[in-house]
Amino acid sequence: MAHKNPTIKSALAPVLKVLTNKYLVVLVAAGIWMFFFDRYNWQAHQKMDQRITELEANFHFYNSAIQSLDYQRDLIYSDLEEMERFAREKHLMKKPGEDIYLSVSE
Repeated sequence: MAHKNPTIKSALAPVLKVLTNKYLVVLVAAGIWMFFFDRYNWQAHQKMDQRITELEANFHFYNSAIQSLDYQRDLIYSDLEEMERFAREKHLMKKPGEDIYLSVSE
């Protein structure tokens, strides 16, 4: 029995030497702190990445809406009949002597 203790001790000596290295202990502790407890931890980064994805989707949606409105604006300003149609439909404008009837569906 006394003979087995020195062999186990000698086999664990390199492992214990590495595990008790003060630089490794500090590095592991700092890594755990940064990964779980820091203000910008892993979970916070995941939430920020999700928010960035949502904002990029909103950017593309609004950018396409702006392009569509620019096209409509150019179309309205280039043709007087189109401008009159737009004014009548969107702003309920009318010519003198005309009556406008609105039908509201529920």
